[in-house]
Amino acid sequence: PPKPGGGGVKLPPSTKPKASALPPGVAAKAAMAEAQISARRRKLQVVEQLMASPADSFEHLQALVKGMSAEEFSGICQERCLSGVCGWPLCERALTPAPQKMRQTQLQKQRLRQQQQQQQANENGDGGSGSGGGGGGAGGDDDSGGGDSGGGGGPR
Repeated sequence: PPKPGGGGVKLPPSTKPKASALPPGVAAKAAMAEAQISARRRKLQVVEQLMASPADSFEHLQALVKGMSAEEFSGICQERCLSGVCGWPLCERALTPAPQKMRQTQLQKQRLRQQQQQQQANENGDGGSGSGGGGGGAGGDDDSGGGDSGGGGGPR
């Protein structure tokens, strides 16, 4: 039964057997598993704390994330960004929609360049010299390998 006045998530009652009742090898594995679970809970608490409010200082942030991997720290930053807050745990600024629009514009430009490059590759792969020269390309990327100038012919 849950304890009265105990807020937060209700955890099931502990059903682990006493360490003295376990064989030595099993007891060691159980102790390791308990330590891993405890470390994961601590890390989750740090994530929740940094989601709720930024760290007070760089030293405070260092103390909070001590023992975390770079990947875990990066995950905290990503979670903050996804929640609409600056990813740096010392910052409390809210993100504005402008960066998302900028990213979308950059992705659209990148896709357009890729389509243009693919189209040029398809045209060059046909063996013809093309009609009208080399207009509309991606800015000189195709001038590095001889292109259509003199090579003695395409497919026969």
